[in-house]
Amino acid sequence: MAEWKWMVSFAVNEDGSFADYHVDQIDLTRYRPETAEKLRAQEGRGLFTSAEEAEEWAKAQTGRKSCGCSCGKNKGGSCGCPHKQG
Repeated sequence: MAEWKWMVSFAVNEDGSFADYHVDQIDLTRYRPETAEKLRAQEGRGLFTSAEEAEEWAKAQTGRKSCGCSCGKNKGGSCGCPHKQG
């Protein structure tokens, strides 16, 4: 049985801001089990149970600057990770 989710992908400008986004419908049963588990862990942070929820989240993110870190945090353009502090 299919496990449908909606995944948000972003295009990022040179300054770290989000230029645009795309929402794709994916079936997690078509991924390797370990990959599907990693994706499930992103629910609410790029992976959603409805297209509407994904669109709403993506639109909210496009107004925020990304710090360029892969940690997934965003606090006004800085994630606060030790490697990003200077």
